[in-house]
Amino acid sequence: MKKLTALVAAAIMSLAMIGGQVSATHVDPYSDLDFANLAEPLLYDQQVHVLICEGEKAQDLYKFVPKATGLYYIVYDMLGYKGYDTGVMVFDENFSLVHRINDYYDLTEGKVYYFSAGNDDDSACEFFFKIGRYSGDGNPYKSTWRQIDGYWHYCNDDGVNVTGWEQYRGGWYYFDDKGRMMTGWQLISGKWYYLNPDNGAMFSDWQKIGGKWYYFNKSGVMQTGWQKIGNKWYFFNNSGAMVTGWQQISKKWYYFKPSGEMVTDWQSIGGKWYYFETSGAMKTGWLQQGSKWYYLKASGEMATGTVTIDGRKNVFDNNGVWKGYAA
Repeated sequence: MKKLTALVAAAIMSLAMIGGQVSATHVDPYSDLDFANLAEPLLYDQQVHVLICEGEKAQDLYKFVPKATGLYYIVYDMLGYKGYDTGVMVFDENFSLVHRINDYYDLTEGKVYYFSAGNDDDSACEFFFKIGRYSGDGNPYKSTWRQIDGYWHYCNDDGVNVTGWEQYRGGWYYFDDKGRMMTGWQLISGKWYYLNPDNGAMFSDWQKIGGKWYYFNKSGVMQTGWQKIGNKWYFFNNSGAMVTGWQQISKKWYYFKPSGEMVTDWQSIGGKWYYFETSGAMKTGWLQQGSKWYYLKASGEMATGTVTIDGRKNVFDNNGVWKGYAA
């Protein structure tokens, strides 16, 4: 790879990296360069996507300041054509070449280093790289939160950005395959979760979201269908929202209080009486309780007064008790 003794800024172009869009300055290796003003900041364990087009005569330029003296490994993943001597070079604060091996570097705490990424023959190349896996006395990068491009990342005790589920101070958090902490609604392995929009912590139990109530089990999974919570039954539709009022479920009618609790037994709803079986299903037709008979119309409403049933007039008192046939 050509040694960058001096380069001048070309177009400022940006390529995707962990957490979103991060700018990297494309520079012409044949011109003079102001390293200090052109290099983009680079964080530990920050993955960078390098894409150089055919004949572009440019390389990416980044600046890195180590938090500790020690060995820093370069994590390197080639995607496209390598070209000639494709990889990463490191320069010190005096713009002198320090290293050009694509695996590790010995760096000193507090010093400024410049990383140049590209290839040596102006051919197309594409790869990812990041400065990660610190080795030395202590690790200043482990067990810490970092915000990159608007997303939070968590570096564990091994100094690696975590992915997937991670427990932190009693709460559970989810990080995507780029290490970004997720918030809000998330579909993970075919199940829905809701992660606190403010801090990413997984919700469980009852939660009111967008004016609707949802229930999440201890694992944080949103519940649907019938759920017995405590000693009460609730029903959650396919979107996970708790239902209230009249609901037809599997061709049967049920009634749920404003609290979502399914009702049973006699219930006065809208000034009319209905009877709900122990399953919660609304009863229709004849109902015997002890020595008394009642009749529930097709709508579920309890009959009172004189009602014709199967061609005969039946008399019911104001409490719905059958008194016999009309004369």
